[in-house]
Amino acid sequence: MDFVPKWNFHIYRHVEHSWFYLKFSDLDQYGEKEIWAHRLTHKKIVYNLFKLTGGTIGYYLADIFKHKFYYCGSTLQFVKVKLQDLGGLAETTTFLGNPTEVLVSEQLINPTEPLDESYLIYEMTHINRFRPYEVAQFTTSSNLKDFAISKRELYQRFLDINDGHRGFYVYQPSSDEVLYFATKAELQSGIFNLPARA
Repeated sequence: MDFVPKWNFHIYRHVEHSWFYLKFSDLDQYGEKEIWAHRLTHKKIVYNLFKLTGGTIGYYLADIFKHKFYYCGSTLQFVKVKLQDLGGLAETTTFLGNPTEVLVSEQLINPTEPLDESYLIYEMTHINRFRPYEVAQFTTSSNLKDFAISKRELYQRFLDINDGHRGFYVYQPSSDEVLYFATKAELQSGIFNLPARA
């Protein structure tokens, strides 16, 4: 490989039904932490990449700093051109050795999970007190890290949308959106007709 992207650009490849994350063995030691620190995960990134083209085969770029996503084309040279256009090529003098010697490996990303919609649902029972609202087909609060958001940040966003009224709060990871429903009936009709909990 004869180029290296800047730290905020991450390269993905889609082949048939599989998505891959390109890892730079010597330069990407903190790549996973950087992605999470910018409130993204591979699942969320692949979800956004899929929305660009409906899953066209080829290479994609994710700018984790700006949360922008790009389809590049069928070869890595298209990625290089797109990075040049975006000012995303790293200075080769920054790294030891020849950039053509940079080893690249691929990490398989689950191709189905990012495309399945999921939600985190909480119920506020007392002022500033949230508890997970368990519904079988929806994820639990233990999956917060998968959605690149901390519990503290999530609770603060719940409080921000309506000053903390009692009711049901929903976090939609794919759109990074927080929703509020005053009653169980509104929750059930608003989120794809959730079945009532006994």
